[in-house]
Amino acid sequence: MRKMKSTFQILAMLCVVGLFAFSCSSDDDNNNALPQHTEGAITFKMEGAQFSTIPMVTYAMMDEGVIYLSGVTGDEVARTISISLEGSALGTYNIGGDFINSAIVFESTPEENNPEGGSMEIWSAPYSEGMNGEVTVTKITSTHVEGTFHFKAKNTTGDQSIRNITDGTFKVKILSY
Repeated sequence: MRKMKSTFQILAMLCVVGLFAFSCSSDDDNNNALPQHTEGAITFKMEGAQFSTIPMVTYAMMDEGVIYLSGVTGDEVARTISISLEGSALGTYNIGGDFINSAIVFESTPEENNPEGGSMEIWSAPYSEGMNGEVTVTKITSTHVEGTFHFKAKNTTGDQSIRNITDGTFKVKILSY
């Protein structure tokens, strides 16, 4: 239980840092033209819309048998995606059921002319006892981890609706500390 609590604390901290780093808006509306798999990025579709994280704020950490992935998009609505896997080997990790693995998408929408205002919604998996998705780690080197993912996430801060996160890929640099 202690490991799960520290995993969640690390994920929450990484997500908050990412949201603050990229809470300003952007005029670039060309999200659909992003490459499917960019070095150092996490790419995914959420309800069919394509997103890609900025390599400068996308990273992985491996600590005591746990893989953490996190990245921030540079969209008008800043999205931070974070994935935590209980394990550090190649293979498929289930999100949901009896597993501790989790995935979260934070959406931060700034309020026009008020940099301190705005709204934030959190889409979280698992949200039920059933299976909500999976992450497949296909390669781990001394510097990078890569793979694919998909999951369904529930809006835990708003209307409780469910979103599909599909076609997820990652090739992310492992931070050393």
